[in-house]
Amino acid sequence: MAVVGLGKSGVAAARLLAREGVRVYASDGSDHPYAAGALDALRALPGVEVEVGRHDLAKIRAAAGVVVSPGVPPDAPPVAAARQAKGAIVSELDLGFRALADGTRCIAITGTNGKTTTTALVAHLLTVGGRRATAGGNIGRPLADIALAGDRYDWLSVEVSSFQLHDSPHFTPDIGIVTNLAPARGRRAAFSLRQPADAWYEAPAGVLRLGSDVLARREDLHLLGDHNVANALAAALAVRAAGVPPGTIAAGLRSFQPLPHRLELVRDVEGVRWINDSKATNIASTVVAVEAMDRPFVLLLGGRHKGEPYTRLAPLLENRCRLVIAYGESGPIVEQDLGGRVPLERGTTFADVIARAQRAAKRGDAVLLSPACSSYDMFKNYEERGATFRRLVEAM
Repeated sequence: MAVVGLGKSGVAAARLLAREGVRVYASDGSDHPYAAGALDALRALPGVEVEVGRHDLAKIRAAAGVVVSPGVPPDAPPVAAARQAKGAIVSELDLGFRALADGTRCIAITGTNGKTTTTALVAHLLTVGGRRATAGGNIGRPLADIALAGDRYDWLSVEVSSFQLHDSPHFTPDIGIVTNLAPARGRRAAFSLRQPADAWYEAPAGVLRLGSDVLARREDLHLLGDHNVANALAAALAVRAAGVPPGTIAAGLRSFQPLPHRLELVRDVEGVRWINDSKATNIASTVVAVEAMDRPFVLLLGGRHKGEPYTRLAPLLENRCRLVIAYGESGPIVEQDLGGRVPLERGTTFADVIARAQRAAKRGDAVLLSPACSSYDMFKNYEERGATFRRLVEAM
């Protein structure tokens, strides 16, 4: 068998196959895969060949089957080579799911935005409801790793991408959530922000409802933005289907805290909210964050440019954004796209960006780090960028 991609999921898949006595060729196109620290242990396993920096397409074509890691597109050269050879192709998700302990049930979450928060929220609600549960898939642990360890759970909350589902013919979760609505077959439950449904937000009263039950007041939900209200309603429907009663779901919604770097409220400083949304590495994610703002705000925008025009943000910023601070490699492009349409300054160092934001923000405002860019010009990843933001804010 061949394993394409050596992040956490790929390494877990290769180890699981090796445990079953399967000969494995595992490869990654990067010289420094995300799970590079685990490669020496993988190489030491009998029957496992590891290659980094390239994929040997001849070996992949000759393999009895190919396991594809998350994030590897279906049209990537090693996957295309396997398809040409008519070999079996499955995702790590599919492999891990089939190896889980008997009795483990799954709630799968997919969609464009909101998957990670919804997955974590489902796992939290299940745990509050007394079920042995954890988050897995693209957050938490790969399913192959859970299967390899022999860990037993009542329920898994599994974040899955469209890439993974493409090659997962055996993945049959008990319950599914799509975070953006689309036509579907089978038994369905609907959630709405505008009208009565199986779960819905009653805006005039400011309450989240599950059928006739009031789950929580909006102000008791520690999540910013209408999209997260929708995510909470979807999670509530899923765990109710898993047998968690409404009163327990309500308690879980009130106790859930935002994930780091995803519209995370760091602190309030002299009446100004400082919000860390460092995970927003594209325009679409920043649009969601901007739409979640319920007050005037200063927007920190920049990093390594990803090719998208920032002009899409202008209509959303013109009436509510007090100031855009453009920084990093993309600073000149941000200024070119937004300058003249919204107040804008250029920052230099990240500390300078924070200092400029502190001077510009007024009591009752927010400062939003939602960069719409990758972090690699100044930081090793978005987590380091968010952690630096948090450290500078906490030092105020």
